[in-house]
Amino acid sequence: MKLKQSPAWIDITDHFLIGFSSNIWSYRCFDIMRVILLLILSLDQSLEALGSVQLEPKLSTVVNGSRASFNCSTTAFWDAMSWLLNGSVSLTISARHGVLGSSDRFHAVNHSTASLTAWEFIIESTEQNDTGSVTCDLQKMRMETTTLLVQVIGSVEVQGGDVMKRRGEKFYFECRVFGWDPEPTVRWKVNGTEVEEAGYNTSTVVSGGLLDSTSFLGFRAEGSVTVECLASVPALQSPRNSSVFLTVAGEPDVSLVIAFILFGVVFVSLLVFAAVVFIITRQRESKASCRQEMRNRRQCEGNTRAEVLVGELNLGFSFNGQTESARLLRSLFFPWQISTIADSAGQTLLILPRRWPPASTRWPPTAPTSTARVLDISRTPKESGTSR
Repeated sequence: MKLKQSPAWIDITDHFLIGFSSNIWSYRCFDIMRVILLLILSLDQSLEALGSVQLEPKLSTVVNGSRASFNCSTTAFWDAMSWLLNGSVSLTISARHGVLGSSDRFHAVNHSTASLTAWEFIIESTEQNDTGSVTCDLQKMRMETTTLLVQVIGSVEVQGGDVMKRRGEKFYFECRVFGWDPEPTVRWKVNGTEVEEAGYNTSTVVSGGLLDSTSFLGFRAEGSVTVECLASVPALQSPRNSSVFLTVAGEPDVSLVIAFILFGVVFVSLLVFAAVVFIITRQRESKASCRQEMRNRRQCEGNTRAEVLVGELNLGFSFNGQTESARLLRSLFFPWQISTIADSAGQTLLILPRRWPPASTRWPPTAPTSTARVLDISRTPKESGTSR
């Protein structure tokens, strides 16, 4: 029996309907998968935000024997926090009970707030074998890891101590830097000025798990200088150093020169001071002597006037309109207005008014224009009466 074939347009319609239905189903599946993927990503991000952990610092470099500290913080809820050093649990913290089982080397400090949980993990007296990983583990959530580097500081020494060399002589300074980890950086300074790397040679060997370095500095003695060797590692804030002093023979000792100059200054100052004191003393003595001499002279003049007055005077004698009696009275009441003329022996020979030439005039005086009475007082009053 032969089947009747369907028209062509019916076949085309059937294919179109079947294809259209399959495309609609594909689009629906794709939408469903995309929604599921977005939900998964959103959930993962939400969980990550709820369980985020911050551990700082990312790298800590310390010197052996010092303290190292790390901070772990989170905003999520947690039950226990464990601190691991190189994979071994060193400290455990309970959210309810706090620190569990602390020791002398490992302990923790709580810095939490109302919105943030933060704990500081502290390692005391770090050792070389502490170098490695430090981990903060929030159990049932996630963990964060950082790195601890403990650097060992050894010794620095310039061999030979202070030296003395002849000018122009070339020799080598040796610096030993022993017991370091990691390998230290060795440098040289001369009078505070750093020497270029081409000026010295450094070699390093391993000894007992630590590094020993030896450095040689070639130097030509041109003047007295201070030579310094320095060693450092990143954990040191300032390098360790050792220094020696180089003295060039034949140069004057600066300290002796300074001492000699100071001695000279002090000696000259003492001489000047002594001279000033001597001059002031002599001036005072001279003034005192002058005052004493003036007192003696006044006393002698008083005695002389007394002797002159004892002699016989002609009270009627007149000189420049003044009688002898008037002049006598003036000499008694105004002695500073009477002048005397003395000979070389100091004897008073002539009494004149102050208008006559100065008293320093020696005998024989220049004859006055008017006559004056000359008294010879070389004799005593008794001898004068006898001769009269």
